Amino acid sequence: MKWVFMTHLHPDHTAGIPSLNSDIGLSFDERELTFPVRATFYGSHMKDIDEFQVFKFESRKVMEPVNEVIDAFGDGSLIAISTPGHTIGHTSYLVNAMEGPILVTGDAAPFMWMLEQASPNAIDVYQELAIETRKKLSAFFLEAYPQMRLYLGHDLGHDREPHVHSRADLHSHPHHH
Repeated sequence: MKWVFMTHLHPDHTAGIPSLNSDIGLSFDERELTFPVRATFYGSHMKDIDEFQVFKFESRKVMEPVNEVIDAFGDGSLIAISTPGHTIGHTSYLVNAMEGPILVTGDAAPFMWMLEQASPNAIDVYQELAIETRKKLSAFFLEAYPQMRLYLGHDLGHDREPHVHSRADLHSHPHHH
């Protein structure tokens, strides 16, 4: 592995970084480098990382119905999508894999019920923005890429492995509040 693309820099998403080789690069939205994030999280989990690249989403191409996007490699294989709300610099990723498109939501949609209901999360830093982002991600999943699979931020299956969702999963499970 040579590079890791981060959704955001909360400690539950950065805790594994110290176990990586220091020559592995990281990418994330530059807005994640606000002072509170640097002071709280960057010091311990990311202090040994030699290289990182920040995304600058301002004045970038917009991919409807979501937000600004950046083609990470320039070939359409990995699209970084600005999905603010949980944090101001939260980023989701559209992976155009050989077996079909995969959307990695991170905490922009940590659980399927939050995506379906566009519900806020108690730890979303910008609650209204998070709700708007979830509405856009839901429309993206349902309309733009109905064959897309989802990897949600905290949605683990019974075997503690990430649960991969398809469109058929919508409304097929109990909602949590």
